[in-house]
Amino acid sequence: MILHQSLRLLAFMLLSISCRKEVKLPEAAPLDYWKDYVPFEAEYNAGGLQFSVQYTIKPEAIDTVLWIKEFSGMSASLKNPGYAWVHNDSGNDPFLYLMRLSDGALVWSVYAGNWKNRDWEDVEVVKTAQGAYVYLGDFGDNQQSRTSIHLYRIDEPVYGDSLFQDTTKIADAEDIELVFPDKAHDVEALFSDAQRGDVYLVTKRESRSMLFGLPYKQSFSETDTLVYCGSFPFNYTTAASASLDGKSIAMRNYQQIMEWTIVPGVDFRDQLSQEPKQLPYDNLEIQGESIALTDSGYYLLSEAAFGFKPVLYFFRKE
Repeated sequence: MILHQSLRLLAFMLLSISCRKEVKLPEAAPLDYWKDYVPFEAEYNAGGLQFSVQYTIKPEAIDTVLWIKEFSGMSASLKNPGYAWVHNDSGNDPFLYLMRLSDGALVWSVYAGNWKNRDWEDVEVVKTAQGAYVYLGDFGDNQQSRTSIHLYRIDEPVYGDSLFQDTTKIADAEDIELVFPDKAHDVEALFSDAQRGDVYLVTKRESRSMLFGLPYKQSFSETDTLVYCGSFPFNYTTAASASLDGKSIAMRNYQQIMEWTIVPGVDFRDQLSQEPKQLPYDNLEIQGESIALTDSGYYLLSEAAFGFKPVLYFFRKE
């Protein structure tokens, strides 16, 4: 009798299990790429970084023209291979110049009617699904007192031999007004995330250089607030550059150059929180404030100082 009751109970339990409906747990809400990001505080010995072995230790020195004395930003061109966009610092005419990388010659200048050079500090060519843009950073602020800063954005112009040593006026640039979420900062470095089209600014004068992001938009119509993303264990960052293929990011100050390798599909900011490699430099310049990554290596350009003319240096990939 007891055996029959046990068998009936077992059968009932098996039937209950087979008839029970599958309960689905609610799916977690997708994280907002910007709103939910937790800023990083990178910790490593910036003065003891391992050197990259991908580049030549000694650079090639390439002459440059003498009438540009305050080269403050440089970015390799996407639509004009073998060239880079450069510009002057504050107190100079608001022109972008196209430099031929093989000999340092400035072959073309462009300007937009609404450009104002309050303190231009860096330039970046950014590739997006909508095309190639040139971002020009008017965000220098030695006194850290500006109520807002500006990025100018244009479709990247295309050079032709007929434009050699010409000056071309383009349509007015898109003027992107920006504010920081905390206070004013002095910025000299600009680079991009090639996977998303977002751009990033790096501060100069804090004890730790701070990273701020600007989400990509097809058009900007009002003042945007930058997003704080983290900080680095170094300061006095004077320039930054993303390779056109998006596989590496370089930042520099007056003492050293650092490079991060970027892996597609992994959070861009998290990768910047990791320890970078150090690139050959050896303090070649009096006041180095520009860097441009290319497929074949990286270029450095300095401001003129103490009677020394700017020299374009090239470190080739081995």
